[in-house]
Amino acid sequence: MSQMGLLRVLLPYKSLEGLQHLIIIIKQIKIVGLFIKLRENPMAIVVSAFAAFGGFLYGYDTGTISGIIDMPFFLEKYGYLQNNGTATYALRSSDKSLIVSILSAGTFVGALLGYPSSDFLGRR
Repeated sequence: MSQMGLLRVLLPYKSLEGLQHLIIIIKQIKIVGLFIKLRENPMAIVVSAFAAFGGFLYGYDTGTISGIIDMPFFLEKYGYLQNNGTATYALRSSDKSLIVSILSAGTFVGALLGYPSSDFLGRR
């Protein structure tokens, strides 16, 4: 839009509230146009839903591992017996960080192997 065209649009809106109202209308028009384009191509919705679900699972795994690290069974199996006279087990900080980083590395490698495995196993 040229500067004169923009000036003609903005002239009726002399107050700040009028300009804010105009900006809201423009944003709504852009959003409606986006939804119209998405309805024309439903595969874009499916692909973005799978990507969003992958992000959800990554966050869920990262949040779940913190609870698993503090479980008594996990601490007894992989932790170290404390020398304070009680029969409690604990993990060192370095062990906790190693477990969490291995989880993150696994998700990274899984993401890298997603394309070749789907290409090999998918329909042709």
